[in-house]
Amino acid sequence: MATASLSSFNPFVYWSQDPDHVNLKVDIKNAENPDIKFGEKEVSVIADGYGASGQNTYSMRLSLHSPIDPEECSFHILDRQITVKLKKRRTEFPKNAWPRLVAENGRSPQWLKIDFDRWVSTDDSDSEKEKPDLDAELLRQFASETKEVELTSKNDDDDDMGIKATYLFAYNLLQFIGFSAVFSTLMISYFREGPDARANGYKHTAHILMMCQLAAFLEVFNAFFGLVKGSAVTSLMQVSGRAFMLFLVIRNNPEIQKNDCVFYLFCVWTSVEVIRYPYYMLELFQREIGFLTWLRYSAWIVLYPAGFVLEGLCVVYSLEWYRLSGKFSIPLPNAMNISLDFPFILQCYLVGIVLGAVVLLQYMFALRQKKLKRGGKDDKKKIKKKQ
Repeated sequence: MATASLSSFNPFVYWSQDPDHVNLKVDIKNAENPDIKFGEKEVSVIADGYGASGQNTYSMRLSLHSPIDPEECSFHILDRQITVKLKKRRTEFPKNAWPRLVAENGRSPQWLKIDFDRWVSTDDSDSEKEKPDLDAELLRQFASETKEVELTSKNDDDDDMGIKATYLFAYNLLQFIGFSAVFSTLMISYFREGPDARANGYKHTAHILMMCQLAAFLEVFNAFFGLVKGSAVTSLMQVSGRAFMLFLVIRNNPEIQKNDCVFYLFCVWTSVEVIRYPYYMLELFQREIGFLTWLRYSAWIVLYPAGFVLEGLCVVYSLEWYRLSGKFSIPLPNAMNISLDFPFILQCYLVGIVLGAVVLLQYMFALRQKKLKRGGKDDKKKIKKKQ
């Protein structure tokens, strides 16, 4: 069950009414962990899903203008939205038509909009001549109340969502360009020079790869500040592991830089990223390409194990060089009376690679099951409901 937090966002909500019900469409796609509550004069929705701010936790609460019957209210979780039906209690208003949705002392929130497509005439017994008058009067009233809010909402949404979306899109685009440059350089050099290119892979691509890897630490801050959904700790572990390999193990060892395992490791790293970042860019605009989604959650089956093996080989091949050179090691005696054996740290890191591989592969397998099989499960649920 999702819980509202400081980092939760308001979804867009579209409402309409008929003489007996108020209908709400809550714009949360692929909603999970819903927590929907009804009170005599209020309704609240909290859920995880994809909305105007990407994949996040969304929450909304409305203080209603008139009372409802909580026991008769209902909701449905659909692929593209959450639909809520509020059962009206009888009121003194003509045709039981509420003059507004929110309480008299409350101002319509910026994310609340009228669902004109589902608006049902509040007069189904009068003549055709009289029906448009009542509906037109109500709609004019609603339009006049919400006109300023709609304009403000658009401006605020453009400012808040625009800045965030622009930043995330620019970040993902630049990372995609950087990793694509590394990947294409490796491939072109291999086709031109053949196997000899493997010895020069680090030399040709290290400067670009290092810049991309430094920029990747922004992903930790993105998760920490709620710009993207995910754990900042998990992001830090993943980014730090690759940075340890690139900046400490490989960058300072001229011998390992010419080893074939570094060339192939760079190929694996960049292959992962040239798939991942386009997927994130499309996700920002709520777009999806089936093949790209499948690739995002399937290519890791080969690439991740290959990456772990290649990282391990780079560490093993580097042990002897760091032992002989004493690089990063602190021998005794010294003024601080402490010692540090960097080869021992590399051996510990080997154990960490194995443990990290188990955790990450299990996580990715569960994520793959969720992402690629969700559609089939949803279809089955819909069939059962119809039956």
